[in-house]
Amino acid sequence: MDFKDWCENESVRLTGSRDTSFLEFCLRQSRSEAKILLIQNLGTFDPNYEFIHKFFDYMEMLPTDVLDLAFQGQNDPKAPAAGSRDMNSALTRTWVPVGQRREKEGKEG
Repeated sequence: MDFKDWCENESVRLTGSRDTSFLEFCLRQSRSEAKILLIQNLGTFDPNYEFIHKFFDYMEMLPTDVLDLAFQGQNDPKAPAAGSRDMNSALTRTWVPVGQRREKEGKEG
């Protein structure tokens, strides 16, 4: 099983979705940023952080170009998997990258 397959299988196990776009996004972040995002968004699905620890093991073990190739052509928004929800809808909380703040709706300024 390769990294992409493992991510898809774990995504299905944790969220019920084969969508790995959130995980791909996390791969492009610093380790500390990715850790925050993964814990905030998958922590309720993975309370012992087993997936998160294994995800970081893969990040450290595999070269960046291999990680990039694993998801090349993946998650085309025009071709969703039949019957699956995307990962963002499966998550209970929305995530905002650290350093970006949310604007309050209706705030005049």
